[in-house]
Amino acid sequence: MHPLFPFTGPSRGVGVSHVCWAYESEMDDIARQVGIDPLELRLKHLVKEGDLFVTGEKLVSVGITDCLRGAAEAIGWKGRIEQAEQTVPPNGQTLLRGKGLAVTIKSTTTPTTSSASARLNADGSAVLLTSSVEMGQGALTSLAQIVADELGLPFEKVTVSFPDTDVTPYDKSTSSSRTTFHMGQAAQKAAHEIRHQLLDIAAKALEARVEDLELHDGAARVRGVPDKRMTISEIFKAKFGSTVGSIFGGHCFKTEGGLNPKTGKGKAAAFWFFSACGAEVEVDVETGKVRVLRAVTAVDAGKAIHPRQCSLQNEGSMLSGMGSALFEEMVYDRGQPINSNFLDYMLPSAEDHPQDFRSLIIETPHPEGPYGAKGVGEAALPPVAPAIGNAIANALGGMRVRDLPIKPDKIVAALGVAREKN
Repeated sequence: MHPLFPFTGPSRGVGVSHVCWAYESEMDDIARQVGIDPLELRLKHLVKEGDLFVTGEKLVSVGITDCLRGAAEAIGWKGRIEQAEQTVPPNGQTLLRGKGLAVTIKSTTTPTTSSASARLNADGSAVLLTSSVEMGQGALTSLAQIVADELGLPFEKVTVSFPDTDVTPYDKSTSSSRTTFHMGQAAQKAAHEIRHQLLDIAAKALEARVEDLELHDGAARVRGVPDKRMTISEIFKAKFGSTVGSIFGGHCFKTEGGLNPKTGKGKAAAFWFFSACGAEVEVDVETGKVRVLRAVTAVDAGKAIHPRQCSLQNEGSMLSGMGSALFEEMVYDRGQPINSNFLDYMLPSAEDHPQDFRSLIIETPHPEGPYGAKGVGEAALPPVAPAIGNAIANALGGMRVRDLPIKPDKIVAALGVAREKN
C-alpha cells in the first residue's frame, strides 16, 4: 500500500449510508419546495408487502411504513410545521431547534452459505459448532437461544463454539448482518435433526404419536399429560442402553440469488433491511454547534430473537451515524493524515449521546428466517446522518450543509452566505 494512503477496513452499512444521505436529503428538499409534509411524502412512496423491487424480485417482510410512523410519533413529529421558515432566531435568541426524518432499505449479501453442526449429550447439554465470529454483536447468545428453543433446553445448557476451521463447518462471513438469518437457520435445522431423533425414540417408549409430543425443560412429554414424560437422560438410555453417547445433527443453509450484470435484474437479497430514524437537534447560530437532543431508531427485525441486544445494536448504530453526521472525517495536509488518532479524529463520546434515545423494534416475520428473524446490525445506521441533517436544515429554515460532517464552521459559513444574500 502507498504510504500516503491510510489502511481501510469494513464499516457498518457498506456504502448504503452515503447513498441514503443523498436521497433522504433530497426528499426533504423536495417536500419543502412543493409544500408537502416530509413524512407524508415518504409514506406515499414507500414500498409495501408484495411490491416488485427495481431488481424484479418480490418484497416480503416489509415493515418500513411501521418503522417510519413509529419514529415520527416517538420524535413528536408535527407535520408541515416542522419545515417552518425561520432562518433568524427571534428576539436575539441564538438557539434553534428542528426535527428530521429519514428511511432506508438495504440488502444482505446474496447468495451465501452457512453450515452448522449440533451435538446433544446424555446429560442434557448441547454444543453448536459454527464458524460465525462473535465480535460483540451477540451472535453466541442468539444462536444458543435458537438451539435451546428447538431442543426444549434451558438456555444455559447450550454452548456455542468460536471458529476453528479444523473442526467448525463453513460460514461465508460474519458480515452484512447475515448471521442471525443464515447461521440461525442452519443452527435451527441442525437442532431440528436432533429433535426429530429424540421424539422418535420417546414416541416408541411412551407409546405415543410423535405429533403428540413436545420437548420442554429437558424432557419429552405428551401434550396434556404432564406425567407421561421422559428426560433426555432416559431417552439416551432407551437408545444406547445407558446414559452415554451423543446425538448429532447438521445442516447447510444456502441462499440463492444474484443480479444479472447486464440487466440488473434477479434476486439481490435473501432478505431486505428496512429502518427509519427521527432526530431533534438544537443549533447555536452564533457558534454553529449542533446538539442532538433526541434520537429514535426503528428497525424491522423480522423477529427479535433477543430484543435487548437488538436495541443495543440500534443504539450503537445511532452513535456511529451521529459520528458520521457531526464529527468524523480524515484530514490531510499534503497527502498526510493529520488526525490519525482517536484524540484528534473525534468519535462521539458519552457527552455527545442524546439526552433521550429510543430504539423501536418492528416485527414482520420473514418466512425463511429462524422464527421469522432477519437482522439488525447495520440496519439502523444509514438513516441516522440524513435524519440529523434534515433536522438541522429544518431548524435553519431550509438552509442545508450538503457535505459531511456538519461541523460548526460549515454552519457559520453557510449562515453568513445566507445573510449576505438577504
